[in-house]
Amino acid sequence: MGQLRTVALREARYFMKEYRDVIQEAPFQFQADMLFVVRAIGMLSGMAAALDPDFDVWAKTLPYARQYAKEALEEGWPEWLQIAFNPLQSAFRLPGRMEQTLNQARRGKLVVRVSLAPDTRKCLNRLNRSVNRLSLMLLGTGFILASAILYTGRPDETGWTVPAVLAALVFIRAMGNSGE
Repeated sequence: MGQLRTVALREARYFMKEYRDVIQEAPFQFQADMLFVVRAIGMLSGMAAALDPDFDVWAKTLPYARQYAKEALEEGWPEWLQIAFNPLQSAFRLPGRMEQTLNQARRGKLVVRVSLAPDTRKCLNRLNRSVNRLSLMLLGTGFILASAILYTGRPDETGWTVPAVLAALVFIRAMGNSGE
């Protein structure tokens, strides 16, 4: 058993080195219970090898694992059957659904709904607010220029104050939009 442990560790290291990228990028996850069981078996085999190098942990646990797997399969066979049957049902319905979709496309009645991701929606809202602020700032700048032109033409008249007040109101409004 002591020799088996060193061989098993060497093989595990090789396996992890060779298949690390595949394991890390795999689209599935192990259940936490399964990871705890594997960890417990590893710890028990290490303790058993330290206490008695001739003790074979696998020979003692294999009958229990077989019995557990047998019971799990016997109890869960309807679920396994349903899991196997679902893709077949979808496969049989697929041609009809494809025909229906193609008919809708031919009639011009095909509707495709799309929605933006939340981050994209936030970016678009921020961009929209920025464009609105920029538009208000340009409008305010136009009022300031109009006020300046009117003031330079006739400084003694008060006609230049209307565009100046409008510019101030537009700038205040633009600043109020910055926090939305």
